[in-house]
Amino acid sequence: MNLVPFQPTHAATVATWPQSPNESLHWCGEYPVTPETIASWSTTNEVQAYLLMNNEEPIAYGELWLDDEETELARLIVAPPHRNQGTGKHLVTALTNIALTRTPELIALRVHPNNSRAAHLYQRAGFHQVDEPTATEWNTHQPVAYQWLTFARPQQQARPLPN
Repeated sequence: MNLVPFQPTHAATVATWPQSPNESLHWCGEYPVTPETIASWSTTNEVQAYLLMNNEEPIAYGELWLDDEETELARLIVAPPHRNQGTGKHLVTALTNIALTRTPELIALRVHPNNSRAAHLYQRAGFHQVDEPTATEWNTHQPVAYQWLTFARPQQQARPLPN
């Protein structure tokens, strides 16, 4: 599997991945979501969209939302035949690795409050829930009270002292 920049030619495929209106709302806050909408998401400099490919087959989609102070992983979805096989964790890890190379201090993501499976996956990938005051602040202008998680950067290992 490899992560590649999203090409709009795959938008129609990605649009078929939500299996219900609820899943679409949890994924991107919209229903229905059209190929044209998906293709338009990455047309700004602040959004980098990616596909996880298995050979020539797109199997997962995700975005990095960039600004000077943080990067947010967003709109993460796995193709139905590839769910529950580690594909989601692979996507999150690959996107996080890109974010680590370019992001300042904060790598975050939000999860719909009714999407506990996704929240569990993100925690297994190294994300931790923010404290309640922070979540409340970040949810001030949001349509729902998202669960917010941030990536715990690995601590640099201490070098042994020279003899």
